[in-house]
Amino acid sequence: MWAQRGYGRHLSKDVVDKIVPDMARYLKEMKAMFKLGVECTAMDPQERPSMLTVLRRLTKLGSSEYMTPHFV
Repeated sequence: MWAQRGYGRHLSKDVVDKIVPDMARYLKEMKAMFKLGVECTAMDPQERPSMLTVLRRLTKLGSSEYMTPHFV
């Protein structure tokens, strides 16, 4: 998968839609969401995070001071 191969090589600017308003403001959260997606789609199921871990990370992202209601 291209995301798995490319993750970690400054990929964030390549996968973020340029028309997202205030992209720089939300880049940290978008990178965290992308990383979580890559982890959840690992080829080896043993390498994937548990659903509890995913829930905790999403909850933490959703409570970020930068997040607005339309992103949560």
